[in-house]
Amino acid sequence: MALSSLKQREHYRVPLEAQAIVETNDGRSLKGVCLNISMGGMCLSLEHEITRNMPGRVSMLFEQDGETIEFCAQFFIAWTRTERPDIPVKYAGIQFVGLDNENRSCLTKIIIARLMKLEKDRREGTPESIKNEENKPADYYPPFLVKSPK
Repeated sequence: MALSSLKQREHYRVPLEAQAIVETNDGRSLKGVCLNISMGGMCLSLEHEITRNMPGRVSMLFEQDGETIEFCAQFFIAWTRTERPDIPVKYAGIQFVGLDNENRSCLTKIIIARLMKLEKDRREGTPESIKNEENKPADYYPPFLVKSPK
């Protein structure tokens, strides 16, 4: 494997399942589920199709250990995919654009809280969000979340 293919993304993605609202610039408001998130963007599962390169705004509430963090960001759709034509669920990768300091701080808090939960689960032997992830690229998760071979 070439060294250049090891680092496929600028930011680590963290698995996260949270409800999100996508407001597109063409006036639609779509419900979605965030599947993973990074400082650069997120992967969403949506019930309606969305167009690549379309700009918009995403908002979500993240709750953990009694704390609620609200996050909003402008974005553009970096990629879209449909797993199966017979299932209406669409996937979209969104790239954040021009995050202000407040939302950058909120996003950092969300990612840190999620990483801490994943690490706690790993230490306790119950990694709820890392199971079945063997086929992810080498840089998909931060190194401390990757199980070492036995």
